[in-house]
Amino acid sequence: MLGTLLKKELQGLGNSLSNSGRSSSGNLRSRSVGMKLLIGVAGVYLVGIMGFLFYTLADTICEPFVLMGIDWAYYAIMGMISLTFCIIGGAMTSYSTIYKAKDNEFLLSLPIRPSLILSTRVFICYAIDFVINLIILAVSMIVYEMYFSLTASMIVGGIINIVIFPLVGLVLSLLLGWLIALATSKVPPEKKSYVSLAFVIVFFAAYILLYTKMMDIMDLIVNSKESVAGFLETYIKPVFWMGKGATGDVVSMLLLVLVSVAAFVLVYMILSASFIKVVTTSKGRKKKVHYKEEQLNTSDVKSALLGREFMRFRRNTTIMVNYGLGVVLLAVVGIAMIVFNDMIGDIVAGMGDGLNEMGALVGVAMVFYILAMCPITASSISLEANTLWILKSLPISTKDILTSKLKEHLYLTLPASALAAVGVVVAFKPSPLMAVMIVASIFAFNVFFATWGLRLNISKPYFNWTNEAAPVKRGASVTIAMLGTMGIIMTLFVLYIVLGSLLTPEIYLGIVSALLLLIAFVNYRWIYSKGITEFEELR
Repeated sequence: MLGTLLKKELQGLGNSLSNSGRSSSGNLRSRSVGMKLLIGVAGVYLVGIMGFLFYTLADTICEPFVLMGIDWAYYAIMGMISLTFCIIGGAMTSYSTIYKAKDNEFLLSLPIRPSLILSTRVFICYAIDFVINLIILAVSMIVYEMYFSLTASMIVGGIINIVIFPLVGLVLSLLLGWLIALATSKVPPEKKSYVSLAFVIVFFAAYILLYTKMMDIMDLIVNSKESVAGFLETYIKPVFWMGKGATGDVVSMLLLVLVSVAAFVLVYMILSASFIKVVTTSKGRKKKVHYKEEQLNTSDVKSALLGREFMRFRRNTTIMVNYGLGVVLLAVVGIAMIVFNDMIGDIVAGMGDGLNEMGALVGVAMVFYILAMCPITASSISLEANTLWILKSLPISTKDILTSKLKEHLYLTLPASALAAVGVVVAFKPSPLMAVMIVASIFAFNVFFATWGLRLNISKPYFNWTNEAAPVKRGASVTIAMLGTMGIIMTLFVLYIVLGSLLTPEIYLGIVSALLLLIAFVNYRWIYSKGITEFEELR
């Protein structure tokens, strides 16, 4: 039974990435080899970017630590970085995977031990932490080999670390996910998403703080090698054992294995004891005892459909966390640029004359990248898995349904991106024409991204998911929309560098705006012609 459940989870994970699965009626939907190849290329690209970043960090600290005779501290520091990423990314993953899966109650109704269901969910969380840990520790070993030589015992220690050390991050992320689940189980359903978003903002703020202080941390580590090593050895024993094990110390390898496995078993027992209660508990809503007469508000079909989209956004934790964070970040960036505009102006002025327009272009590109984190329409059709038949059974035109999804995207992103656009203008103080082009380009990008995401999801919906994280975070349409858009942004920026001597920034942004609006118009025409037909054929 465990093997069957694991196969189901892995198949679901693979299907969410390739959009290969079943439609809402059970009909098999297969995807082309080209689509799977594109997803594979996107995955290789993402791993390559991560590998390059970690290589840069490892290359900075490897040689100094080894020459000081504390090579274990080099591996320990890279292990700390891996642990940080596992905790930040794993807490919400464990929450959504273990406690928010839509088939939890169905599986609990079957003659299957709850511990087996929990085991399969935990395995997926471990697999994610394993991949993160594999990239970082493998890069660490490669960098070490470039400067020195790996012995047989170090290779064995490295393999043990790659397999066992993810348990440390898994234990901490499982505990955090469990705490989030306990907290949200006592919150009214309409407020759960806000609580989860608050947790994520705290984690994200911690990550941003860590990232912005990374160079200072690296300088501190390099300049205070003995102090850092002493701190790790005294206060963070699992990381210390991991570092020593990577250098071939057998005792440290054994201690890491024993303590990590024991901690995991203990946490698993805690989760197993409370799994059914947390999954099936719905607290926080006060029971109405007395009838209170209230006015019944009605609305037309279009307003009702739009309200339905907003209600799902507000009450769905996964959607709020993944897309709401991008909207919040847009507003925060805009406000930050307005508040610190003098400091930004001084930095730009110190770099040379005539760089305001170039700085503004960088600001626009940054806003584009943040907007690419909000592919709201790219999963809006996939999220109709359980409700598609309801929409089709009502006397509602398909055009109104699709329009409500476009409006939701634009109503959520346009105000925040407008604030970010104002921030770019205030911070970099471009010419009046350039300011107009900045606002126009950000508006055009919003319209382009909304129409493109919806077009992708109409063509490539994914209905065979067990929790919303699959279509929202790993769906093929979302992956293509995000990574493809980031590639477009990078291409546009490189083109400006190449053509900068021929075009002024104002003209270039005008061309980009016109091009984005043209693509959006083509997408718009497709959505309301062929897109309507394809949506009506979905089953």
